Amino acid sequence: MLAGVVLLVIWAVRSMSTGGLMRAAPVSAQTPLDTLAHRFARGEITADEYEQARDLLRGDPAKP
Repeated sequence: MLAGVVLLVIWAVRSMSTGGLMRAAPVSAQTPLDTLAHRFARGEITADEYEQARDLLRGDPAKP
């Protein structure tokens, strides 16, 4: 019985020190424009696709 109590206390202390189940997921500070720029830098999209998407995200009117 004493061993069970000791293990419970150890588990509780470890859970509190590492955040346990209450740890919040990290929040991404990356904006959609940042994501778009990263995709362009990795070569996933072309320069034309990048410019179109950037203008759309900024709210700029479509270019002819």
